[in-house]
Amino acid sequence: MKADADGRADRERELICSIRINPERDDYKLVQGTLDAMYIDDDGKATIIDYKTDYIKYDDPDEVIKEVKRRHAEQLELYAAAVEASGIKVKSRYVSLLR
Repeated sequence: MKADADGRADRERELICSIRINPERDDYKLVQGTLDAMYIDDDGKATIIDYKTDYIKYDDPDEVIKEVKRRHAEQLELYAAAVEASGIKVKSRYVSLLR
């Protein structure tokens, strides 16, 4: 991958930061986790990828997608907010099911 060769890819990136969850008050959430993969595209924006080993018992691919979003959307949004807090804009977020 060209991004990897150019030093624009990152794996298992530790994320620790506080994210303001209510702009009208001083409410923050501590975000701590490991972002499985991220790469910076030519436009300087990031794509983040989180690998999951969930077993989702649906035959319909659309139902699988809905369930993955339900389970992991908040985590991906928090990871994106943490990356953006470091000054990098996020343009895409993906979950990759490994089963």
